[in-house]
Amino acid sequence: MKKFIIIFLSLAFIIFISPIFVSATADLEAQIEELQAFVAQLQGQIEFSNTQVSLDYPWPHIGGGPDYHILELEPGWNIVSTPRILLSHEFSVPGTVDNFDIYVLDSESTSGWNTIEGIGQNEFTPLYAYFINNKTNSSQTLRFNYDFELTSSQRLFQRTLNPGWNIVGITLPDNILTNIKESSLLWIDFTENQGSLSVSESWKDYSRPEDIDVNYLKGYAVFIKAKTDNYIGYQNLNDFSVTEINIYGEGDATTLMEGSSLQMTVEVLPKDSSNKEVIWSVVNGIGEAEINSEGLLIGIKEGSVMVKATATDGSGIVGEKEITITSIAIAELELKLNENSPEEGIAITDSDNTTQHELLRFDVKATKDSAKITEIKFEEKGGLGVNDVVAYKLYDGSTLLGSESYSATPTFSSLEIEIAKDSTKTLTVEVEMNKAVNGVTSYVSITPSSSHIVAISGSEEEVIFIDDSVVIGNITHFYEAAPVISNITTNITETVQEGVTTTQLAGTINFTLTAQGGDVVVTSTAIDVKVATSGTDNIAPASSLIKVDGKTGTAVTINSGTSKNVEISATLTGMTTNDFYWFIVKSLKWTYGGSEKTMNGELIKDLKTDAKSWKGSY
Repeated sequence: MKKFIIIFLSLAFIIFISPIFVSATADLEAQIEELQAFVAQLQGQIEFSNTQVSLDYPWPHIGGGPDYHILELEPGWNIVSTPRILLSHEFSVPGTVDNFDIYVLDSESTSGWNTIEGIGQNEFTPLYAYFINNKTNSSQTLRFNYDFELTSSQRLFQRTLNPGWNIVGITLPDNILTNIKESSLLWIDFTENQGSLSVSESWKDYSRPEDIDVNYLKGYAVFIKAKTDNYIGYQNLNDFSVTEINIYGEGDATTLMEGSSLQMTVEVLPKDSSNKEVIWSVVNGIGEAEINSEGLLIGIKEGSVMVKATATDGSGIVGEKEITITSIAIAELELKLNENSPEEGIAITDSDNTTQHELLRFDVKATKDSAKITEIKFEEKGGLGVNDVVAYKLYDGSTLLGSESYSATPTFSSLEIEIAKDSTKTLTVEVEMNKAVNGVTSYVSITPSSSHIVAISGSEEEVIFIDDSVVIGNITHFYEAAPVISNITTNITETVQEGVTTTQLAGTINFTLTAQGGDVVVTSTAIDVKVATSGTDNIAPASSLIKVDGKTGTAVTINSGTSKNVEISATLTGMTTNDFYWFIVKSLKWTYGGSEKTMNGELIKDLKTDAKSWKGSY
C-alpha cells in the first residue's frame, strides 16, 4: 500500500529533468500517472545508503503542549513536516535504520532522492517534507520539540522551488500556499484524510491551493511551472498557542429546558493549536445551570447563563456562549364536545345479535407542549346495566384503542395517544349492546367528580390530571322497535270563529312515522297536543283533532320498514294580548310486543309550530 520513498526518490530525479513536467501546458492526468508510477516503483529499487542519519533519543512521555507536537507514524510510509525550528526530535523506539528510513526529494541528486544529512540538514526543517518508512510493523510516534529562543531572522523561512515536482512542508502564514499560486499547476495530498500522515494508495489532487485544508505537520507535492523564490514562511514566538475559542451547543442549540442537559463543544483556533484542552465553567445570571469537565450543561433555573471555556495552554483565551434556560413545558389539555357527537335520539337494538352504537365524540386539544394520554376514565349515566352492555370501546378514528366490559366508570388504561402541541385529537366512545335490549337509556361523560384523563406532557417531566374539564354526551334511547319521525310540516294562523267577533289561533302539525326494528302500534289518543307560551308548555287547546293514517281513535299498526302519516290540528282561544303562543306535541306513545313506550323531550322537539304573537280581538 505504501510503497513510497525509494520509488519516489527515483521518480523525483525523472520528474526534475523531464520536460513533460516543466511545460505549463503539460497533461495533468499524465503528470499524476507518472507520479503514481514513480511512488509505486520506489520501494525495493534503491539500496539505502549507510550514511542514513541515526536518530536515537530517549522517549520521555506522550502528549501535546505549546512547545512540542507528537506525530503518529503508522507502519509503512508516512509524510511529515515541521512548522517550526526544532530543538530536537524523539522517536518512540530507537531511530536507527533498522526501524526507520528517512528521505527527501532532491532534484540535484543523481537518484532524485537524498537523506537529511545528504542535503546538508541535521534536523527536520520548516518548508521541507520528509518521507519516513516505519519498518517496525506497528504504530510509532515522533515528537517535535520546538525552539523558541530564536532571533527575528531565524524565525523567517525561505525556500526556492524548481520547475517540476517539489515536496513541501507548511508553516505560517495561513495563506502560504497561495503565495506561489501563480507558479504552481497542481497539488497532491498523499494521504486519505486531513489528519493522517500515512501515505495511501489513493491521493487527492487540487488545482487551487486555497481548496486544501492544510495540516501543518504533513507534506504536500506541488508541480511548479517556473522557478520561484516566493515560498516564504515564518514562526511566531508561539504560533501554535490558542488565539480563539468558539463554543457551540449540540445541534447549534442556544436554549435548554430546566432539568435537561446540553452537550457543549468548542472550536479551538488555530486548528493546529498544540494544546486544545479547555476548562469548562458557567456563570449564572437570572438563570442557573451546572457544567461538568466534559462540557455537559444541566439547566437548573429559568433564565440566561454564560458558558465559558478557558484555554489551558497559558494563552489566557476564553470563549463565551450565552445559553437560555427555559421553564419546563407543561401541556394544557382542553376538552370539548365534538360538533358531530350524536344528538339525543333513538338507537335500535337487534333481537338476535349484538349492536354497536356511538355514544360520545369529543376533542382534546394540547397547548404549550405536546402530550400523551395514558388513561381515560368515563362515567356511564342513564341506567344501563351489566346485562345490557357487552363492552365499551374507545376509538381514534377507525382505530380501536381499547375495549372495556360494563362498569359505572369504564376506564381505558395503558393508552399511548399522542397529541402534538397546538393540535387536536378527536376520540369516540361506542357501546356494544346486548341483543334484545329494549327501553333503556345511556350517556357517558367526563366530569371532575368521578372521571378523568391522565396525560404525560411532551417533556415527560409532568403528569397532567385533567379533573376540571367537563364533556357530557347526549342521551341515547335503546329500543328493539320504535317509530322514527320525519317529514315534519307545521303552520299557525289567526282565524275568526264563526258567529262571534273574536279571533282564535289555529295550528297544524303533520309528520310521518316509520317503524324500525319491528311492528309498532300507534293510536291518535296516545298523542298529547298542548299549547305553549312563556312560562308554560301545558295549556290545553280549545279543540284538537288527531288522525293516524286518516283514523281517529283507532289503533294503527305500522309494520317494520313502512310509514304512516299523522295529522294534527288544534285551536286556542282566550289568549292575552301581545303574548306569544305555539302548538306542540308534548308526548307520543307507541306499543311494541304488548309494552307501551313514550317519546318526549328532545326526541320530539321538532314537533311544534312557530310562535305567534296575539294582537287582540278585532
